[in-house]
Amino acid sequence: MPVEKAILYIMFVGGILFFFYSLRKPPVKDWLLAFFITGYFALILGVIVVESGMLSYPVTIFPYFDSSPLFELVLFPVLSLHYYQTTYHFSFKGYLLKGFMYTTIMTVIEFFLEKHTDLVHYITWKWYYTFISVYIFFVLIRCLLQLISKLPNHEQKETS
Repeated sequence: MPVEKAILYIMFVGGILFFFYSLRKPPVKDWLLAFFITGYFALILGVIVVESGMLSYPVTIFPYFDSSPLFELVLFPVLSLHYYQTTYHFSFKGYLLKGFMYTTIMTVIEFFLEKHTDLVHYITWKWYYTFISVYIFFVLIRCLLQLISKLPNHEQKETS
């Protein structure tokens, strides 16, 4: 158990540091929007998956939660933010391929953690559920943010 807690604290600090590192260049409002939209939807979906008994998190640094706020509110949003940043000027095909790469890495890490630690425990969950859901999530969030960025700026309309 102490090893798992150490891993969680390292991931927490690493996630926070990577978040601030990711905000070092503009457009910061787009980066923050990517982070907060991902966290919002990931938290809702994460709670649904845990409450339905598909997976559990036996070891946590946030004992009052059944789900994993570390993953849903820090790690996954930071990775989604980084995915959005690295695909900001990509075509549709480009961000589909990049999403595949990010999703593969995340799925392999989660699968390793499930097999060798008590950080996550699959009950009825399968590794390919992670792959499919994370990939769809990345692409949908990316498309949503692209649509939002194309909305007209209301401040400019009012001053014109």
